[in-house]
Amino acid sequence: MILISSRLDDASTSNVIDWLYYQAKDYLRFNGDGFDASFSYRNGLLYITSHYMEEEVPLICIDSFWYRKCGLNICQKTNSHTYDDIFPNKTEETYKYLSKHASEFALSEFKAYREFIFSHIIRKARTRLGSYKLRELNKIETLTLAKEIGLSVPKTFILNSKNELVKILEIYGNLIIKPLYEGVYDIGEEYAFVSYTSSISKDDLPNIPSYFPVALFQEQIEKQLEIRVIYIKEICYSIAMFTQAYEHSQIDGRRCPQEILRMTPYKLPLEIEKKIVTIMNQIGLSYGALDFILSKNNEIIFLEINPVGQFSAYGNACNYHLDKIISEQL
Repeated sequence: MILISSRLDDASTSNVIDWLYYQAKDYLRFNGDGFDASFSYRNGLLYITSHYMEEEVPLICIDSFWYRKCGLNICQKTNSHTYDDIFPNKTEETYKYLSKHASEFALSEFKAYREFIFSHIIRKARTRLGSYKLRELNKIETLTLAKEIGLSVPKTFILNSKNELVKILEIYGNLIIKPLYEGVYDIGEEYAFVSYTSSISKDDLPNIPSYFPVALFQEQIEKQLEIRVIYIKEICYSIAMFTQAYEHSQIDGRRCPQEILRMTPYKLPLEIEKKIVTIMNQIGLSYGALDFILSKNNEIIFLEINPVGQFSAYGNACNYHLDKIISEQL
């Protein structure tokens, strides 16, 4: 059986499953935003119960495990009034105290159980694609490793004071600012709040306080195009994205709607591909989406790695058939 950890809102997973169905492969998908599966551990065996299966299944032999997205969501918060029967005659302050600490305890228990579930699945799977433990990478560590391997990277600074920022702007001119960790992505029915990579210049200094939370700054490099590399088990599928054709996406290509973005296949130099294989092997990733830019000086510059980055739209635009390729790896 092929086990797939994902989310209901991830269309890429569904595209791969279409191929698995065509190939008559047995699979089970569980989704973090669907609460459609539960796990039970009894006498040394881990069982899964799914909305899509009639019976509970022991996870003894797993042919393949694909970690696409986190298929086990954080447990719901505990209601403070859950403890009415256990501790009657409580004040509201006691309710609040129990609610806070009980929720923290329940969350830590859930995380420990989730760690075990994924570790067990990984240990039992004969073939694995993607990584639960490496689903989030430290951008600075990745940039440092890339530079050590021999990839070109932007000049990078972590600052928290205006004086330091002024000095860097004097030397390098405009900078870009991006999150050290993950950006904000909050989409509702009537609103959307998304953080993008932005440009910082001397004109912005009057609006910047003397001190601010630590932030990641990089030199702003003029680029010809962006390069997205989909990495699948030591094979690089590269896509050129002409985001510079649109003013609003020259700093952050994600601002360009994909329906109007021109994308074409791109062949990286062999030495760059070898370095990509090296960095992915050193990190321990069998899948990832890597971002590069081609500068005005024809230099290929590494930006970052997303271990769970999107692939379907890029693969479809370049006829790479990545959905089919992933299905064949499982």
